[in-house]
Amino acid sequence: MRRLQTDYIDLYQAHRDDEDTPLAETLSAFDSLIKEGKVRAIGASNYSAARLQEALQISESQGLARYETLQPEYNLYDRKGYEAELENVVRQQGLGVINYYSLASGF
Repeated sequence: MRRLQTDYIDLYQAHRDDEDTPLAETLSAFDSLIKEGKVRAIGASNYSAARLQEALQISESQGLARYETLQPEYNLYDRKGYEAELENVVRQQGLGVINYYSLASGF
């Protein structure tokens, strides 16, 4: 953070779900960073709908920071992954969406 010349990160995106690490452990680490003032909000990327919903439930039940954003692959060509299941979770939980590959990698 010194190199970035900042005291905090506005949004820390978890790039990929590590299914070998318990979600409570991951969320607890993020929660600590938020409480220390190093991170303001956290987001998830490349999570399945089931894992995202599970993470949100763990955050609520254990009083941990929750994912506030989702970064799915989404564009005019690749819509199914988001629209099939993730969209419902996002809408129900009030998450922000920051898609990637919006131009379908030049397709």
